[in-house]
Amino acid sequence: MSPIQPQVDETEVLALLASVFEQPISKLTPIHGGEMARVYAFQAGGSDYVIRFVTTNIATTLSKDAYCAAKFRSAQVPIPRIVRTGKLGDSYFAVSDRVAGIPSDK
Repeated sequence: MSPIQPQVDETEVLALLASVFEQPISKLTPIHGGEMARVYAFQAGGSDYVIRFVTTNIATTLSKDAYCAAKFRSAQVPIPRIVRTGKLGDSYFAVSDRVAGIPSDK
């Protein structure tokens, strides 16, 4: 675990997701590899999503991600749609569609 990644309790993550989605949440799974965000994949209503948690130091990246998704998303540039942003404890979060493919840093 990176010291930059926030500590997030999975029980709190599930409670948060239950407040965002009307459908039951399933398959909450940590995604490893990032340095800045704690990330989980999950399903709701038969669709795949990702929730990312960041510290206050980099919380502005989430609003930038939402802006880029709204302005530049296309078939050629598969930027995930941001479903919801907010705060949980000392961390900020963004829920987005999970897009198949290779991460841009690979």
